[in-house]
Amino acid sequence: VSAWQSLVSCPYQFFARHLLGLNELDEVPEEMDKADYGSLVHAVLADFHSRRPRLGATEREELAADLRATGERVFAPAEARGYLAGAWRLRWERRIPAYLDWALRREAEGYHFTRAEEKLARVIEWSPGGVTRLEGRADRIDTGAAGLALLDYKTQSKQTLKHKLDASGEDVQLSSYAWLSGAAEAGFVSLDADKVETLAWPGDLAEAAAAEGERLADTFSALAAGAPLPAHAAPQTCGRCEMRGLCRREHGEAR
Repeated sequence: VSAWQSLVSCPYQFFARHLLGLNELDEVPEEMDKADYGSLVHAVLADFHSRRPRLGATEREELAADLRATGERVFAPAEARGYLAGAWRLRWERRIPAYLDWALRREAEGYHFTRAEEKLARVIEWSPGGVTRLEGRADRIDTGAAGLALLDYKTQSKQTLKHKLDASGEDVQLSSYAWLSGAAEAGFVSLDADKVETLAWPGDLAEAAAAEGERLADTFSALAAGAPLPAHAAPQTCGRCEMRGLCRREHGEAR
């Protein structure tokens, strides 16, 4: 799914990253950054909920203590490598009360945790005999009255997440995961704020998932027929792209 997002955002970025294989990091960062923090928080929550799929019958103090202890254990290897990881762990611990508010409220609304870090896969049939396998990993899948509810934990700002949910933002994550899983609901869980909340998919998810599947098939069919992979990303994508030094678009603008 991340490769599909790259292809939608900028075909040349996809070509350089995933076909030429130039997306490898040259060196490991010496200190944790927010992406590392997000990955560790994901691991904390997967561990916690896999052991405690139902929360309502347990005292809140016990749940909070378990989340803190799980965080200490999951963050420990990073803290052994660099002292700044401890500051990131404390940042997460400050979010524990708000996270428990959200988790207990969600369970009271009838949603039940089902799986964490769920591997998803589906074959895209883009021509007779032509197939591509799309894979992804869902942070969390719950079961609700409407069926499966897919959630993606995010440590980004709510404004950023709202932009991802806007059709003009061309973010394919939730619609792709819905196509892979057949989920009836999907949304982002905003973790890095004073109030943890779900930002749900704003429209008809089944329709969006079906449209994503059709777009995948159409795109790979076009690529197989020789469609070019131009550099045409939006400025915000270019600004954080590690392929800027190779990009034909930037060389053209420089002239």
